[in-house]
Amino acid sequence: MFHAIVIFYLLTSPAPIQYEALTTQKTLSECYLHASKIISDLTKEMKVISAQGFCIDLEALKKKEKMQNKTSKKKKSSDPAI
Repeated sequence: MFHAIVIFYLLTSPAPIQYEALTTQKTLSECYLHASKIISDLTKEMKVISAQGFCIDLEALKKKEKMQNKTSKKKKSSDPAI
């Protein structure tokens, strides 16, 4: 499962704006297609200077969080000060 995020600059905005898609896609190619659709829709409605689409692998993120939790628990249990 992948989550699309688009960061873009508007002509009238001094800072970048982040837009996160409400749905998730099953494949990486579907995610990038969704991000490009978001960018296309944005440029029709607003004066966009630049935009970049990112896709986050949610399953890999969950695995990484589990690994970090396991290592933090090991550090806490082996800490001699506790």
